Amino acid sequence: MKNAVITIYVNKNIKSHPYLELLYGELMSRHSTLTVSHMELGLDGMIKILKTKGKIILHLHWIETFRKQNRLNFIIIIFYLSCILIFLRFIRRVKIITTLHNIVPHEIKYITLEHLLFKLILTLSNSIIVHSKIAKLISTKLYDVAIKKINVIPHGNFIKQYPNKTSMVQARERLGIPQNRFVILFFGYIRRYKGLEIILDFLKKFDKLPEIIKKEILFLFAGCFREKEFLHSLLKLRDLKGLPIVIYDKFVDNNYVQYFMNSCNIGLIPYESITTPGSLLLFMSFKKPVIISRHLNILELANEKFCIFLREYSGDELSLAIQKAYFWWKLGRLEEMGNHSYNEALKYDWKIISEEHFKLFTEKS
Repeated sequence: MKNAVITIYVNKNIKSHPYLELLYGELMSRHSTLTVSHMELGLDGMIKILKTKGKIILHLHWIETFRKQNRLNFIIIIFYLSCILIFLRFIRRVKIITTLHNIVPHEIKYITLEHLLFKLILTLSNSIIVHSKIAKLISTKLYDVAIKKINVIPHGNFIKQYPNKTSMVQARERLGIPQNRFVILFFGYIRRYKGLEIILDFLKKFDKLPEIIKKEILFLFAGCFREKEFLHSLLKLRDLKGLPIVIYDKFVDNNYVQYFMNSCNIGLIPYESITTPGSLLLFMSFKKPVIISRHLNILELANEKFCIFLREYSGDELSLAIQKAYFWWKLGRLEEMGNHSYNEALKYDWKIISEEHFKLFTEKS
């Protein structure tokens, strides 16, 4: 099986993602007989599969992207995917593997249809990949799939994905951030489930912080604001109260990730729900500690050596965590925490993770 030609098709309804680049880049560099191609699950895609020789794998990612905003279209896509996946698995004998990055989709609109979509795809998959043991247990119960069908393969780090040659001084000069500030970074696509409500709640009570913290703290938001209402609220608070907030409402190019990461003292991940610890691993890859919600899904990765956990989901709890982080910064503890985070990130090597995928790709169904 090691010398067999393997073609992996990845669903084309997702754009290029660092996770995919790191996984498949490592796989193809280690296995010359393996090729990876994105494809639409339509007529052209089916013709492409029919013409392909050797072992074929359909590897699905972020299956929530198949969702439709219109109920009728959602029902149609569920029926369509049923036909396609049944044909591929049972007639064409394509091996279907689904990586369940999120146990349930974020920002659910049609609860029954969303659950049906996930259950359908997972049921018709030969194998399922999740990133933690708790995700395996929850997925088994939620979608009634056999536990032996679900494989735990961790999410890898981002150490090799982004340039990291700039110092904190250089990064702050580039972004125009004062060198003496305590900088808290919220990074990535800015969406409601990522804790926007408690951030706003905290900022509305900003005046209650000790004066020394108010003078030195600075909040940096970097990434596309999916929630424009939140952006407007941030801007209003900043302008009315003179809050120390810097906003970069754009997609952050790979070459610029290092400037935001290296300019901060600590990351902020107060998510309402977390399945995949991608954001956490990004901060860890840049030697950054984090303030983070305490979710079971991340406790296999996160610990108090580099995390300040929110004990509850509230603005008051976020305030306490930020004050704790500030005083630890003053005591010089955050740098030590950052070193711990990086050492943990090193354990999540894509060489190991890609080989776990390859074993799953080549084993008999």
